Parts: sequence; structure tokens; C-alpha cells
Amino acid sequence: MTVNRIPAAPAHRATAQATIDVRVLLSALFFFCLCLSCEDPATGLCGSGNAALEIGLDDPLTPAPDNAFTIDEGNQGGYHVDVSIKVVGTIDPDDVDIRIRLSIGERQLALHRTDDWLLKIYESGPHCEYPKARLVLTNDDDSLMELDRVESLVGQNARLEIELSSPDGRAEGTFEIRLSDLIRQADPDP
Repeated sequence: MTVNRIPAAPAHRATAQATIDVRVLLSALFFFCLCLSCEDPATGLCGSGNAALEIGLDDPLTPAPDNAFTIDEGNQGGYHVDVSIKVVGTIDPDDVDIRIRLSIGERQLALHRTDDWLLKIYESGPHCEYPKARLVLTNDDDSLMELDRVESLVGQNARLEIELSSPDGRAEGTFEIRLSDLIRQADPDP
């Protein structure tokens, strides 16, 4: 006669208890993960959370008093408005597509488009900036806007639409600005 050396299976009750313990463990793990997701997200190079935009002047950005921006005459005869952009929130500063549209009513005055660009990173805050975006004023046929048309814009309110998009996030904003003044190049022959 041979002796059976294989141990007997555990009682059905013990198996059921082990199943219950696994369910309790999985439930606890699920709620623990939920609690982790409730905490603030990690801060990226431009900040955390939904990205928000601010506009201003210069580099680094300073607020534009009364959202007033000047029209400047360029060295090559065109006219432009410079706008600096600050973004705080989740966005990849190393790979940003930038779209800026300046308009009055339905009439587009300038369109600025830059793909795969870099934002300046500021650790204070933290935040990122796209300094001095040059919005060249153009006619409907994309030719440079003439002086008489540019002069008619001084003192008017315009709409500035901005969109920054990256693999990590997106920021959009619409701002009303005032085209406050026209600054001409000095005449070389007085």
C-alpha cells in the first residue's frame, strides 16, 4: 500500500476568506489612488494646473498701463505692435506653437504664427514668457499697411487673440487692447 503524500486542499471556507481579503485589499488600493490624485499636481517649468495668459510689454514682461500698446515704425518701412505674453500653468516650454491675431471687428490687422518655439523659463512663480511678439500690420492682401491706414488705427480698441499649444497643455486668451500711439523713426535728414 502506498501513502498519499499530497496535502489535502484547504477547506472551502479558507478559500472564500482569501477572496474576501483580496477584494478588501483592492478596494483600499483604489481609494488610496483616488486620494493621491486629489493632491496638487506636480509643478512643471511654467507652473501647474490649467495654463492662464497675461499680456504686457518688454522683456521681462511688465504690465501695459490701461492695456495700451504703441504702433512702431520698423526699420524696413512697415508698422508693428510688440506684445509680450506670460503663461502660468501646465505647458511644455520647449515645444510651443504660437498663434496671435490682432483685429478690429472682423478686419484682421496682423497675424503672428510661430511653430515649435521655446518659451523663456522663470523660476520665480514659476512661469514662462514669450517676449516681444512682433505683430506686423498688413492689408487684406498681406501687403504692408500704408501710413494713412496705420494713422487711422491710433486711439482705437483692438482684439488680441492668443493661442499657445504644446504636447503637455494649451492656453488661450482674448484681450482688448488700445492702440495708443504711433512712434515713427527719426528722419535721417532733418
